[in-house]
Amino acid sequence: MTRVIPLITALAVVLGACAWAEEPPENPMEAALTAACLDIEEGRPAEAASSLLRIMRTAPADSSTEALSFMEAVYLLAFDVSFLLDWPQRMDLVAEFSTPPVEAGDDVLMTIASAAGKLAIGASGKDVQAAVDTMKQVADGPNKTLACGTLFYLSSPHYFGMWDHREETIRRLLVEHPESGLGQHAVRVTVYNNIQKAVEAGTGLTPLLRGTNFGEKDRGALSQADPVLGLSLAKLDTLVAGEIKPDVISDWINMLAQPGDDNQRTHFFWLLRPYRNNTETRGMLEPVLRALAEEAEMSACREMAREAMLDYAMIDGNHDGVTYWANRILEPGRLPASPQESIAESHLKKIKVVATMLADAKRFGDAIELNQKLAAKYPNSVVASDCADSIATIEAKMVAAQ
Repeated sequence: MTRVIPLITALAVVLGACAWAEEPPENPMEAALTAACLDIEEGRPAEAASSLLRIMRTAPADSSTEALSFMEAVYLLAFDVSFLLDWPQRMDLVAEFSTPPVEAGDDVLMTIASAAGKLAIGASGKDVQAAVDTMKQVADGPNKTLACGTLFYLSSPHYFGMWDHREETIRRLLVEHPESGLGQHAVRVTVYNNIQKAVEAGTGLTPLLRGTNFGEKDRGALSQADPVLGLSLAKLDTLVAGEIKPDVISDWINMLAQPGDDNQRTHFFWLLRPYRNNTETRGMLEPVLRALAEEAEMSACREMAREAMLDYAMIDGNHDGVTYWANRILEPGRLPASPQESIAESHLKKIKVVATMLADAKRFGDAIELNQKLAAKYPNSVVASDCADSIATIEAKMVAAQ
């Protein structure tokens, strides 16, 4: 997960304190997501953000069963506000939902917005603590959907890896909101983070379940709470990174290749991610990722596999492969949700890197075309404006190279 969510977390909860008087349509969250994606595709990112905020006012207060769908809306809203809206549009959005406060609790929620916004630009210390303290108030509040979503955010090792509250937030997700599914995802994300850090540090002693509320003696409880995670760790004699040997990795690749449940396949993708550039692992994994990346049906696993194939092409210096997979990533369609990260944000950043790489390799036409397609995907946005600037720069380089 990337640093998009803090910028919008409070806006996502601001409206939860407000009551929407109109009768919501059938499946309101799904309808709002579909409408927001259409607004973005047709060049109305501000309208998309406003409609998402309004539908979040309907977040169920008495149950967290819809928390996962709520988080999908948060991710889309965060992407929209952080990458598509300019600063005046962002301020107009804040004003629309906080001036004057609709209810007495809105001033507290806007305090979260201020602290979270500072966190989004790399703040630390007192600003982070302020965000934590105010978000804890929401997590303790009466609206279960908002409480659950806030706990999931606070459990993220990406944002709060150094804070001692993370393990407690995971415990609360599992105990207080078992029906949401976000507790299981919080445990998984922490395991992925532990594996990644162990691989980067080259140590096999890192406990895989560190920070999750589970330990070596809790295998049974872990499997009961999350059968997919339990299955993936079953062959390990001890739950440390050093036990992830080639035979385990081979089993994970085989599980990734199995058709069906995207939730399970996405889990094995993330387990394998730190190992995928290892020569031996790549030889087994790349054909599986290629098959996933060429699937016709949209899924989170397909989109992440396409990025992985793009990474392989970049590592190999295969510019034709880079161009091919970049264009596959830019194909139209509503991107699926993934609790691990914002796929839309990840795709966007990857395309920008690729376009720069191609321009540096003097493949100016390919670089310009990628920028044109990216601008067309997000018309009337900051992204489109940035792409226009990039095209002008590439055209100047092209002239200079002649």
